[in-house]
Amino acid sequence: MIIIINFYIVLIALTLHSCNFFNVFRECNDFELSMKDKCVEVDSVYSFSLGSLTDFEWDELYVIGGESFPIEVEEIIGVEYDTDRVIQSHEHQYIFMRNGDIVKELRSSCGGIGFNIRQTKGLSYGKYTSSTIVSMKKKEREESEGFYYKVVEIKN
Repeated sequence: MIIIINFYIVLIALTLHSCNFFNVFRECNDFELSMKDKCVEVDSVYSFSLGSLTDFEWDELYVIGGESFPIEVEEIIGVEYDTDRVIQSHEHQYIFMRNGDIVKELRSSCGGIGFNIRQTKGLSYGKYTSSTIVSMKKKEREESEGFYYKVVEIKN
């Protein structure tokens, strides 16, 4: 009986994995995909402005790592953050602002992009401008398939 139950558990897990069930939660947003597209060669460093990755106007970008509650996000960005959804521990929230107003938000659980974000009062976030120039390095992951991208601010 236990063997049959274990067989079904394995069968269900394999079915979900083959349908990319687990990867649905690891999708990158358009901003992150644009960053990844800039980096072609492994172990090479690429530099670009963050503003060059979007097709809309913004002057500040906040990259907030979870777990963060809306009231905590308000403390970081300095304006009312009208949402009831908590940023989860495996997520990043990209909040683009122009003249003190939120113009676009992108949520992501994309793995493999490492922003140099700071810890303040238990919150993880980075603040950038559209003219911020970053360098980004594409590295091959040692522990699994795929790549890791390290992002470092070089000029704000």
